[in-house]
Amino acid sequence: MPRKSKDGCRVCQWSDTQVVDSRPDKNDRVWRRRECLKCGHRFTTHEVRADALNEVRKQLILAELELEDLKKSIRTIYKSCKLGEFNDDT
Repeated sequence: MPRKSKDGCRVCQWSDTQVVDSRPDKNDRVWRRRECLKCGHRFTTHEVRADALNEVRKQLILAELELEDLKKSIRTIYKSCKLGEFNDDT
């Protein structure tokens, strides 16, 4: 038997819904029109594909690594200038 859920129907909170229509979105999401099987209310959900989420996570990790490399480079240049190892004549 279906249970009440905050992720289901927005009117009666019932979790058992039926997909009436489904289409891909241009932002790697899936647009779904759903109908509650208890009260008949229709609502729309926009669901993100799991592979799209994984790709975003990978991009964030790469960006963090690039930022760390940039910070290390800046620290190295700063230390070189501070110690006088940087020669302006070259």
